[in-house]
Amino acid sequence: HSFPTRRSSDYEVPMNIKGEITSVNLKIYHNAAEAGKVSVTFETEKFGKVAAEFDVTDRGISGMVVYENKAGKAELEELEQAVKRELSGENEKKVSIHLVQSNSLDLGKFGQDRQIQGADGKKSTAMASTAMLYQTAKAFLTALKG
Repeated sequence: HSFPTRRSSDYEVPMNIKGEITSVNLKIYHNAAEAGKVSVTFETEKFGKVAAEFDVTDRGISGMVVYENKAGKAELEELEQAVKRELSGENEKKVSIHLVQSNSLDLGKFGQDRQIQGADGKKSTAMASTAMLYQTAKAFLTALKG
């Protein structure tokens, strides 16, 4: 058996999110057998722990943002709209993002071992371009800075 090697790029980025300086962990996965995936995790007073994951295929981008503090919901909804505008405008891709509130978010387990699905729910075989993965990460981080 030969298993495809999962290549990932890992970054720790200090960022000012709504007036709070925090360290943002960004992972970009490139895997020839799958579409690409971007995961972003951080923690602030306002939002608590936040983990975002985006599956990027040639057909579109589907994402999930899991957050701890209910108080951050309205701002995260604005953020979701900003990310959608940024990503769908530039290349007419289908973008869907789900917000999920969770009291038991484990950032260490986030972004691992999840099969990547296309925006239509089917397993995607199309490779997302690395540029598109970075663009997705950039759109999310840009929206966070707000």
